Amino acid sequence: MNIQPEILLLPDGRMDTKNASIYLGLSTKTLAMMRCAGKGPQFVKRGKIFYFKTDLDDWIDQGRAGSTAQANLVPNQSCIKESPTNDQVGIKAISKPNPPIG
Repeated sequence: MNIQPEILLLPDGRMDTKNASIYLGLSTKTLAMMRCAGKGPQFVKRGKIFYFKTDLDDWIDQGRAGSTAQANLVPNQSCIKESPTNDQVGIKAISKPNPPIG
């Protein structure tokens, strides 16, 4: 028995990040990273992030390919190929001076 999770779709066709991630089969963290990288489906931010179902469907359709070689050429794929540096995500290394040996 395969139980499908329920996806809450608002009357205007919007869904929040949690429901969009279920619909796409991605984690909410993956969607967040894609938003930060400027990749992935279109979204709306009005205090909270929302995705329109039509935009999610369009994004899925854009990713169609006939082979894995073609899939690497399609823009805005769900895979993020480069990791952000510490500076890009606001992480600063803190170094402590070594105590004198004595």
